[in-house]
Amino acid sequence: MNGSILIVDDEKGQREILTMILQGAGYDTAEAAGVREALALLAKREFDLILTDLKMQGQSGLELLEQVTLDDPQQCVILMTAHGSIDSAVGAMKRGAFDYLEKPLERENLLLTLKRAFERIALVRENRVLQKRVAEIQRIPSIIG
Repeated sequence: MNGSILIVDDEKGQREILTMILQGAGYDTAEAAGVREALALLAKREFDLILTDLKMQGQSGLELLEQVTLDDPQQCVILMTAHGSIDSAVGAMKRGAFDYLEKPLERENLLLTLKRAFERIALVRENRVLQKRVAEIQRIPSIIG
């Protein structure tokens, strides 16, 4: 398995297509129809990556991004939109999004973006492990020899 992805989109067809593509590529997926449902799922389990639509009924993908990164600034979030603009892409990246994809999504571009995201996730995890090891080494009392 390549990792876990939460797909958040208010369009059922889009969620189903993404689920089919991502599961076919070896990812573990879960779906949410909106921000509230996504936050409920996130309270129950962790996901390596969140793939969310920008414009949805109720709350937007940017609001989800902000709420998720408050809890975990390292959470990897990729935004998708059919209504892309340079300003919204720059705003999403400034708020901590890993990437910004325009719909309709091209399968190869999506999988390449996910590959890059999971490489970043692996580096972040490795960094956390190394920081813990350094902290443990620094706790060893001074040895006089």
